[in-house]
Amino acid sequence: KLYAAVQALDNTDYSRKKSESELKQLKLKQAKHVEDTWKQKSGDSEDMAMLYIAMARSAGLLAFAVKVVSRNRAVFDQTYMDIDQLDDTLVLVGVEGKGVLVDPGEKMCPFGTVNWRHSGTGGVRQTPAGPGYVTTPQQAYNNNTTERIGDIKLDAHGAVTGALRIVMTGQEALRWRQAALRNDETELKKEFDRTLEGMLPDGVEGHIDHFLGLDDAEVALMAVVNVKGTLGTATAKRLLLPGYFFEAREKAPFVSQEKRQEAVDMNYGERVSDQITYYLPAGMAVEGTPPDVNIPWTGHAAYVSKTVSAAGQVTVARTLLRGFAQAKPEEYQDLRGFYQKVAAADQQQLVLAAAPATASAEKGN
Repeated sequence: KLYAAVQALDNTDYSRKKSESELKQLKLKQAKHVEDTWKQKSGDSEDMAMLYIAMARSAGLLAFAVKVVSRNRAVFDQTYMDIDQLDDTLVLVGVEGKGVLVDPGEKMCPFGTVNWRHSGTGGVRQTPAGPGYVTTPQQAYNNNTTERIGDIKLDAHGAVTGALRIVMTGQEALRWRQAALRNDETELKKEFDRTLEGMLPDGVEGHIDHFLGLDDAEVALMAVVNVKGTLGTATAKRLLLPGYFFEAREKAPFVSQEKRQEAVDMNYGERVSDQITYYLPAGMAVEGTPPDVNIPWTGHAAYVSKTVSAAGQVTVARTLLRGFAQAKPEEYQDLRGFYQKVAAADQQQLVLAAAPATASAEKGN
């Protein structure tokens, strides 16, 4: 409840800081203490973190400040004795005998999680015995999920219409909720449509219709998207489609270099699942489908795909699970081999052909 109360305040890092004249008109003053932040119901991310610590301690909870380097900017250096290298303040709060790391300065960040920039990074923290060094834990992959589900209607020439539901939890949901704070609805939709351009196959365009759960950080965020266009290649008797709708643009794996001397940073672990159901045009049937595939990288990642055909439709499902955020240079060859196999699997095709004519009834019947 305390965390929710702080999150509900106006975080000026995501809106607009009040000017001196505005504060004067409102009979407010520049916040110097947490009481000022609470009274004004606004402050920047640092103010929110300090206010949460004060409120938690006032309620009798153990709460310690954790100051870290943002991982997207730099790496913490213990030998560089300058606090200016640190960026943001997290809070370690005691709940039922356990320490829970929270990120009150990140607007729309659910209780018990942090922005990926604040995971797997170093800094300093308060402890009962005094200050100490800290490395924050990495993101749990099952907290960061994206499910892309679609129903696509095809005609015999490859023209498509349909709808997609993109359901996000964790970091992707946080990214879009924070984007909504900084943009109006029209600009937010334009930004999401630009993301769709790199996600959808050539010849297919998508436009966001609406979001569900955009204002509630405790639920999954859903984007409802309408799609239309032309998919694949039509011949006289066949329709050749990309096997995996969302991966059709990926022609080569990102790990094209043969060797690497630095770690690979993937930001955070995640699970991305796709399920596309194609509704077939009249007179066509499935001739060939992508083979079912299971590609493990034990202890790190896994790729699974499966295709199921039924009368008048075919469903292609794909899941890529990545349980790591960073891969060491000595792990690069295994990482490269895994993603090369994934890229090869993603280039398989779905082939539709003219259905065999039904045998005519015997004469005289």
